[in-house]
Amino acid sequence: MARKARDRPMEICIDTATRYASVALSSQGEVTAEFSWRSAQNHSVELVPAMRLVMEQAGVQIDAIEAVFVVRGPGGFSALRVGISVAKSLAVGRGIPLVGVGTLEVEASPYLGLGLPVCAAVGASRSTVYAATFDGGLVEATASNLRVESHEELASSVDQPTLFCGEAVEGLADMLKKSLGDAAVIANSPSPTRRPAVVAQLGYSELEATGGEDPAFLQPQYMRSAQINSAKRRK
Repeated sequence: MARKARDRPMEICIDTATRYASVALSSQGEVTAEFSWRSAQNHSVELVPAMRLVMEQAGVQIDAIEAVFVVRGPGGFSALRVGISVAKSLAVGRGIPLVGVGTLEVEASPYLGLGLPVCAAVGASRSTVYAATFDGGLVEATASNLRVESHEELASSVDQPTLFCGEAVEGLADMLKKSLGDAAVIANSPSPTRRPAVVAQLGYSELEATGGEDPAFLQPQYMRSAQINSAKRRK
């Protein structure tokens, strides 16, 4: 599961955005230990024991943790709040930096640079998804480019060959292929599709660039379609 990682400054990575959760330890953005599991609706019960397990397996004490990276959403409201609350408590209690990382950025990052726009999608409800398209670089998915769409709208929003990735795509692959033909390139990655190593890399890059963010202002990114449309109209 892990190689020993004693006596080094470490970061802890927390992802509870969806039914699949993960915890990882990293050093300067490089993962040294990780654990992913299907949590369903038990994040509040399972997260802290998972953190303890990873630290025990890696031989890392809590005082070695010097930064916290947490996936801020979009995703399930209650699930996100669990991860962000624990991340904030750890950052404030230890006086260490906190960095929030977007769910869709984590999904899209491994596929950037392949010559195609990348559309990342995770479930918002049984019939809708959160989606964002990244064309060339990793731009934060905010109200200006984050979409909540039906499955059919996801397909119709594409007007050029696009690589689709993310937790929701596995169940939509047939529909996307039928609607878009060769224009739909499907990332064939089974769940869990978000890799802790990507959370670590993005978190550390942001930490180096900004030094982290104020825990008081980090909130779950959980937006319904009406909220997103309203935000777009204000721009």
